[in-house]
Amino acid sequence: MGIFLLSVALLLVFVALIAKPVGIYIANVFSNDKNTSLVGKIESVMFKAAGIKGHNQTWKQYALALVLANTFMIFVVYLIFRFQLM
Repeated sequence: MGIFLLSVALLLVFVALIAKPVGIYIANVFSNDKNTSLVGKIESVMFKAAGIKGHNQTWKQYALALVLANTFMIFVVYLIFRFQLM
């Protein structure tokens, strides 16, 4: 029981410590500011490597991406259920 309470306490301390930095980062992301921090630099390198353009999607593009991603995941879950060992 003691190790469980210690684990919960450590988790709460960890969440309390990262809450403000993560909140600031998320606020910067949603305000469309150019992120010049280390995370922004890593993100730009990953976008260039993957060939992703940094522009907003229209609602039609977003809906298509959502449908395609969900269709793919349904197919993956079907395959997992279909071929799992009983």
